[in-house]
Formats: sequence, C-alpha cells, structure tokens
Amino acid sequence: MRLRTVILGGAGALILIALGVTGALMFMGRTLCTVSAEVARIASPDGRVDAVLYEYNCGPSTPFATHVSLLKPGQPATKAGNVFAATMGTSDGVSAPWGGPWAELRWEGARQLVVLYDRGAQVVRNETSRRRVAVEYDPIER
Repeated sequence: MRLRTVILGGAGALILIALGVTGALMFMGRTLCTVSAEVARIASPDGRVDAVLYEYNCGPSTPFATHVSLLKPGQPATKAGNVFAATMGTSDGVSAPWGGPWAELRWEGARQLVVLYDRGAQVVRNETSRRRVAVEYDPIER
C-alpha cells in the first residue's frame, strides 16, 4: 500500500512538472512577439482613430511581419495587428526597410482606410472593418 502511494505520488509530481514546463513555454512563446518599430501613424481626417503601421517580431525563428491596427489617438500598438497582418512567407515579395513586407496607409475619408501592400506578401489577417472604419486592401506589384 505504501509503495503504491509513493509510485502514484512520484507520477503525480512528474505530471505537475510537465504541466508547469508546458505552461512556461506557452507563456514565453506569447511574450516573445513584440512590436519592434512603429513605421507610420496617420490620424483619420476626423481625428477619432489612428491607423498605425508597424513591424511585429516573434523571434529569430519567424520572419518579420507588417501589421496594421486601428487605435484610439495616441494609443501605442502593443499587440498583433487588429486589422492587417502579413509576412514575407516564401514569396518573392519586396521587403520593406523595417524587414516585413512593404505596406502603406491612406485615408480615403473619415471612416475609410485603404491598406496598400506588396502583392507578394503572405496575408494572414485582413479585416474589412474595425472601430467603425471600413478597410479596403490594394495589393500592389512592386
């Protein structure tokens, strides 16, 4: 009876250690991704929303990415893009000076944003609206 308790106790400890290591790795993986550099911030014509273009970096094993978020005026970009995200992937796209695929922002009106981006980029997110702003995308051959 005592031997069984020790074996079960040892197995339970190993399971707890394994869960702890797994949780730590998951936490570290989430915190490795950071906003490396804000490339452009353009206020909407009515001043209610900022369109922010930035480099997003998840560490040495992943390519640099280009992200776009629609944020409150002056709010810093701290997470993955809430509107647009693209990587170079395996494409022949043109890398921008910040390392990710080239992109550019243009307001067409107070509630209409156009994201121009390199046609060769691998787009992983492209929302059509956010914060009451309609978003259009224009892939450009560069």
